[in-house]
Amino acid sequence: MDYKETVKKYIIKNFMFGSTEFLENFNYDTSFMESGVLDSTGFLELVNHLEEIYKIEIKEEDLVPENFDTIENINKYLSNRLSSVK
Repeated sequence: MDYKETVKKYIIKNFMFGSTEFLENFNYDTSFMESGVLDSTGFLELVNHLEEIYKIEIKEEDLVPENFDTIENINKYLSNRLSSVK
């Protein structure tokens, strides 16, 4: 399953306040931290949201940039994580 659009919509709604202007230079591999889209608080909000909507617990050791710093990384993490849950 592809989670990219769901994550992108959440970020636009909650961190860009509905503005799509930033998307001109933003793609699925753009770093949230480097681009300033998310700070540490926003990152925790995003993780909490993912736990709620996908009914999973994200372990502390999984909270690394390789899993959560881009939409693509989140998509890979969720795909792997949710396929192992079923």
